[in-house]
Amino acid sequence: MSLARKNILDLEFQKHLNIASTAIIIFYTYLIAIGVGFVTKQITFDNRSLVFLSLFSTFIIGPSVVSFLRARKQLKKIPRIITSLD
Repeated sequence: MSLARKNILDLEFQKHLNIASTAIIIFYTYLIAIGVGFVTKQITFDNRSLVFLSLFSTFIIGPSVVSFLRARKQLKKIPRIITSLD
């Protein structure tokens, strides 16, 4: 029973690790793309584009941060649960 429970927790750990990694990749890719857009002047500093950019950023970065924080919380719990099964 304990071995099966450890395997299930290991699968959960891997799932949350993948979620956290994907959230980090999305976040940094988005930031790099925004930076390149400003450097190449594809994105300008006028009010309309900044409002659109900030709204769009909220929809991209917000869920990524929430997913990362939830996954990080679960990643901290799982090793403690595994050690308590021994």
